[in-house]
Amino acid sequence: MSTTVSREAANRFELSELATKHVFRRLIPFLLLMYVIAFLDRSNLAFAQDQFKINNGISASAYALGAGLFFAGYAIFEIPSNIMLHKVGARWWLARIMVSWGIVSACFMFVNGTTSFYVLRILLGIAEAGFFPGVILFLTYWVPGRHLNRARGIFYMGIALAGIIGNPLSGSLLELDGFAGLRGTQWMFLAEGLLAVAVGVAAVHAGHKVQYFTAADLTEALYRGMADNSVGRVIENLLRNDLILLDEVGFAPLDDTGAQLLFRFVSAAYERRALGVASHWPFDQWGRFLPEHTTAVSLLDRLLHHASIVVTDGESYRMREARSRGGTIRNKN
Repeated sequence: MSTTVSREAANRFELSELATKHVFRRLIPFLLLMYVIAFLDRSNLAFAQDQFKINNGISASAYALGAGLFFAGYAIFEIPSNIMLHKVGARWWLARIMVSWGIVSACFMFVNGTTSFYVLRILLGIAEAGFFPGVILFLTYWVPGRHLNRARGIFYMGIALAGIIGNPLSGSLLELDGFAGLRGTQWMFLAEGLLAVAVGVAAVHAGHKVQYFTAADLTEALYRGMADNSVGRVIENLLRNDLILLDEVGFAPLDDTGAQLLFRFVSAAYERRALGVASHWPFDQWGRFLPEHTTAVSLLDRLLHHASIVVTDGESYRMREARSRGGTIRNKN
């Protein structure tokens, strides 16, 4: 028994380490880039102080007040921003933060006095609110505790990299003074603001699109498509995702039509999209919830070709919870 438990724990640890490697290779560098640009758009204000005083009449005291107003907007909207990140998802919300702060940062090229300077500083704080704590929260979703400090350490490198990269970049952009009728500070705010917008847009398209279903949810969606003769279009829309996660397969038996619809979906996804399927039934017992032997064999043939199979043992928390609720599982994802 102890040997079985040890082997199972080792397998889970190996899978966790493999997933963590993917996170460090694909996710952490992009978050680091976002943090570098965040500090770039904060630090570029220092390069414009003298020009603001000469061209816009912004005194040292007004400049100091405007610099502080950024943190007022940031602090007020920090918690609401992180609540929204949890509700709508990190990819969309972090991208929204970058695009909005990039637009506001670029608008600093139009500053013409203290009022516009104050307004834009407040708006920049509001736009950027929640980015740093949002990323720290996001890392806890994807990185195990044993690797979390390393992930945070890499992310914090953005402060130093922003100085290494940003200062020469800002200085080079200031050298464009007079080009196309714009001052050097205007080129600096425009270029670095648009850079944030570009990275924000790229963040939306980065990574894979994943859709989660229970077997009951999926068959219900397919039944609705069959009712209005649009099941083919429903399946194609679902296959726009890169990965479809299908949970609770076999939790409730399927009738003939439901089994055929499920097979049609799996066949359409075969060698086109990645499927992740979870079931508490071993494969040799799928006939217990599928009404016809041929359908069960055909479905397993499609699912198991090029498949990676993970078998776990022990009591299921979700099944225990379902029994306590009288046979229903409430999806908390």
